[in-house]
Amino acid sequence: MAIEIKGITIPALLINLDSLMSIEGNFEEIQNKMSSTFFSNSKVVINTNGLDLGEMEKDRLHDILREHGSLIVDFKSNFHLDGREKKKVIEPSNEKRTLMTVSKTIRGGQRVTYDGDLMIIGNVNPGAYVIATGNIIVFGVLKGVAHAGAGGDEEAVVIALNLRPQQLKIANIVTRPPDDDIQSLYPERAFVKDKTIQIEKI
Repeated sequence: MAIEIKGITIPALLINLDSLMSIEGNFEEIQNKMSSTFFSNSKVVINTNGLDLGEMEKDRLHDILREHGSLIVDFKSNFHLDGREKKKVIEPSNEKRTLMTVSKTIRGGQRVTYDGDLMIIGNVNPGAYVIATGNIIVFGVLKGVAHAGAGGDEEAVVIALNLRPQQLKIANIVTRPPDDDIQSLYPERAFVKDKTIQIEKI
């Protein structure tokens, strides 16, 4: 189990704290994950997941996020992506995803597969495959094949600093790239809506 960082519709980042980890451990992991400039100038909602944060801990979180150019707009407990707060429940362990980080460029002919969320710090070259049962985040150019939600999860997303895939697949839904090879100036997010893959700037 680990903290999770997700996009929500405020628009803001949702940081899910890990209730099985100490408060200090959560702070250290947030420091590590927010170190990339990819999250700069973000608004953030903190989901405490039942952790008891006092004013000192909240002030420390504000300081950590400000160090990375981000702003906390709210604290929630047991917050879900539909915007509603729910009573505490014990989730089945198979619903808890882990994150694997690969810090290298994935070259053509190489394949990276992971049961969980997958983060690539580098490029995904043409002919390379990145496959995950959860989300895929690429801190670089995505020119290969990406398959998120490989276990059938249509809520999975693909995010890249430069999204130019040979093929993009989320769950069992496939899309092909546009005919023009225009390079986006902004990071983009691919997601499923109405059984089609849509792409938006973030």
